[in-house]
Amino acid sequence: VAQLGRAPVSKTGGCRFDSCRACHFPFAAKHRPAHSGTNAGKSERMIEKIKTFLIDTKNELKKVTWPTKDELKESTRVVIVASFLLTAFTGVIDQILSRIVQLIFR
Repeated sequence: VAQLGRAPVSKTGGCRFDSCRACHFPFAAKHRPAHSGTNAGKSERMIEKIKTFLIDTKNELKKVTWPTKDELKESTRVVIVASFLLTAFTGVIDQILSRIVQLIFR
């Protein structure tokens, strides 16, 4: 039973020994081949990991909703206009502050 007013002592922070990590992968064990203890086994496991990664990446990319050409053009316009506005704003503020500093140190 935890006492009030004390920080948890264990690294789990009172999570009852369950993983506190956000990226807990219970399915990862099925992708791992059995450990053979040889260097050949290590390279085979690495190749399997790479294959699994590429397959998973391909499957995730199929789920992406890609923008249409018109959406892409509009987004590009918005970014360019926002960049120019921010540049102009920064330039104006820089000039104002430069004048103020010149007046102070004259």
